[in-house]
Amino acid sequence: MQKRTTHPYMKNRCQIYNRSLRRWVKYDTSTGSMMQVKRDPSPFARIRKKTMTGCEPPSH
Repeated sequence: MQKRTTHPYMKNRCQIYNRSLRRWVKYDTSTGSMMQVKRDPSPFARIRKKTMTGCEPPSH
């Protein structure tokens, strides 16, 4: 029987709550592009929550 482990956060992903939409938006941190908007008001599972400045892609 396999061990049950906790699921870590997904890498290169973050979510931000959009107040005007009243929904959570998922972003790709490596490109900075928006990936998905959540249909219900609950946050995405296993995706880090960030502030607007904390979800920007790294500068090269």
